[in-house]
Amino acid sequence: MMMDTGRTLGSDDFTIDFDSYIKLAADDVSKLRFCDVDRVMEQAVNDEELIELSQYLLTVRPDFDVAEVCEIEHEIGKEKGWRK
Repeated sequence: MMMDTGRTLGSDDFTIDFDSYIKLAADDVSKLRFCDVDRVMEQAVNDEELIELSQYLLTVRPDFDVAEVCEIEHEIGKEKGWRK
């Protein structure tokens, strides 16, 4: 879930470099197609990283639908046993 901190996040605000995940589906995040978001998000190694990856994608790609990214995040979390 995204937290409202009263400030805008930028790509430098994330502790993990997600480029290697994104490169599985696109040359860079600007070329990532929405249909490949699930492939990228499935690379997360735990729920915290999955959440941060979702936030990152929504920050750098504001054209992606928030509800759809959150739904993908939730489904992957359930599939991996991190959520009920």
